[in-house]
Amino acid sequence: MSVFSSALFAILLFHQGLAYLLEPNCKGHVELVYKVQGGNNALGYHTPFMVSLYDKTRKFIAGGSLIHKRFVLTAGHVLSEDPKFVRLGEKDRTCENWNCSIVQEYLVEKALRHPRNKLIFENDIGLLRLNAHVEYNKDIQPICIIVDDAVNFKNVEKLRAFGWGRTSSTEKLSDMLKTILLKREDPSVCELSVGASPTEQQFCASDADGHGDTCPGDSGGPLVADFTYEGRKSYTQIGIVSYGSQSCNASSIYTDVASHQAWIAEMVHTHEEHLLFENCSSHWTGNIAVRLWETTILKRTVAGTLITDEFVVTVASALQTNFTDIKVKGRYFEIEVAQIIKHPEFSHSRGSIKNNIALLKLKNKVEMSDLVKPVCLAVNSFPSQTFTALLEAYNRTISIGLKRIPFTPTKDCSRTIGMPVESNQFCVEQPRDYKYERPGSVMGTYKEVKDVMRYLLTGIISHVINGMLVFTNVETYEDWIRKNIM
Repeated sequence: MSVFSSALFAILLFHQGLAYLLEPNCKGHVELVYKVQGGNNALGYHTPFMVSLYDKTRKFIAGGSLIHKRFVLTAGHVLSEDPKFVRLGEKDRTCENWNCSIVQEYLVEKALRHPRNKLIFENDIGLLRLNAHVEYNKDIQPICIIVDDAVNFKNVEKLRAFGWGRTSSTEKLSDMLKTILLKREDPSVCELSVGASPTEQQFCASDADGHGDTCPGDSGGPLVADFTYEGRKSYTQIGIVSYGSQSCNASSIYTDVASHQAWIAEMVHTHEEHLLFENCSSHWTGNIAVRLWETTILKRTVAGTLITDEFVVTVASALQTNFTDIKVKGRYFEIEVAQIIKHPEFSHSRGSIKNNIALLKLKNKVEMSDLVKPVCLAVNSFPSQTFTALLEAYNRTISIGLKRIPFTPTKDCSRTIGMPVESNQFCVEQPRDYKYERPGSVMGTYKEVKDVMRYLLTGIISHVINGMLVFTNVETYEDWIRKNIM
């Protein structure tokens, strides 16, 4: 299967109109009835999908909805306020984390705005990619997003909105999560009250009881409804709070989620964690760990690592020229190099070595087998916290075991080697009981990718000084690698 195949396959399913939920573990059925008598607080509602957004000063910005273990859906105009972290499981914003055990905080790693959200409310939709996978529990669960082009929500007339916005045009933002029941309106209703007609990617709605509306501060929050899909009734997101009148007592315009389902699916599957090359492995039959991806170049003085069936990653410092008359040798193959691609900002001097990474494109693809596989490299992954090497023993017999090697703090490493450790490098002490010093040799880590435990490439040895192994952190070159192998 080719690079990015998992993402393209998922999007292909969508375009074929097949049944598809963005997140199969999304929130189940919830009755759309008031649970708090005489008020519109949302405390009685089970809202595990609600997300509150904050800026770097911890000022509340807007609302959002959890739609995937790594993504929050919100309004595009909200991204202009630069959200830095989100809180999940929150209903009372005055409740601090230490006193609200169900609340979880996550940093915003990346904001994705719809490319046609140039006018402030046109295609008013955005996604926030979080810095870690959300751990689902009874208080934190995603809402259902249906990405099936055969589904139409236009007959869904009653919708419920949730948010921490102002309860009137003059009041401050609410500390408590509020809710209101809305009804879908004819576009002409918004033309009269808002002074604008919804586009094909929007719809008009107003308070079903005629007493209120969504208000500033509710932006980005979800409009939801019970919806039966594939025989299952679930709480499904239909819209996103976009904009309306300042009076907060008329109709408002909402982003239509169904009109943007292709964009949502594409962004999630492009920016979620997946493998660079699907047919990768470090295990023989019986789950025995071994270096199936290991190659050598330049008379076995430098190690190279298969990352696809036609690309090898190694160190740029070993390739003094762009002369390609070299061969990559594996245990079961030998292939000539077609192209050397050094990192454009590679530099090597007595005082520092920077961006020490290169790609070798092979003249022919390597034939995959149980004995030859590329190493797994995760795309859009989280930074590794532990390191596990597959090492070769001093007696030169193949070591099938593993050795965990602790990370050495950058300051200590820099002091030991007498030169700077760059931000895209990391250090470990050279193990005494294993032969492990050849430039380009791999350090990896075990991590789950899409619920499967994988051995993932983390770094390659850049240089060895005073018993310290300095690695090029391959994870930080993900974008450069993808750009050059496409």
